[in-house]
Amino acid sequence: MDPHLLLFLLLSTSSLSGFLPSPLPKFPFSRGPSNLLFIFAGIEPAATFKLTNLCRQTIWPGLLSGANTAQLPTTGFALRPGKSRTIPIPAGWSGRIWGRTLCSTGADGKFTCLTADCGSGKIECGGSGAKPPATLVEFTLNGADGLDFYDVSLVDGYNLPMLAFPQKVTRGGCGATGCLIDLNGACPKELKYACTRSYSYAYDDKTSTYTCANTDYTIVFCPRPYTR
Repeated sequence: MDPHLLLFLLLSTSSLSGFLPSPLPKFPFSRGPSNLLFIFAGIEPAATFKLTNLCRQTIWPGLLSGANTAQLPTTGFALRPGKSRTIPIPAGWSGRIWGRTLCSTGADGKFTCLTADCGSGKIECGGSGAKPPATLVEFTLNGADGLDFYDVSLVDGYNLPMLAFPQKVTRGGCGATGCLIDLNGACPKELKYACTRSYSYAYDDKTSTYTCANTDYTIVFCPRPYTR
């Protein structure tokens, strides 16, 4: 096929994805324009993360890849209330995702957030992590035995309720993990009793790290029944 025609078809399909019926055929480019970056780099996404904001305020998700893992094409963006965005994730990716709140651009042109700021001075974090306190979702894809490992961590503190879960049950348990309690309102004496499915302290793996395989994931900020 003529390469110019192929490029036209890729761009056309991506731009119309919001108007076409769902589900779309699972071509590599059917999940949104971000996938084009992976296609032309010769990388096929292993999974997608759907980030959904159920908070009453805009949040700015931050994404940071782990050591020896390339940064994703997007490392930060605005997500308005009730909106979702799907991010393609390459095979073997590890890293963390969090939500920044009360963000603005100052007179000096620097972008800053009141909670979980990454210090880059921009909406894109560009390889910088969250300043505590910050609720974190952590992933390692295609780990031991081909399983994905994931948790919602409160080790670096708490700024937003978050929930992460696989979009289909395959193997490895595939449970939901997160903290639905407003810990800013009333932090209990024993944090673990309030957020039993969250990673609350270092090496809290036995009850708080979850596994699944060959699936996509949904990450919800301010999941119901609590909406910030």
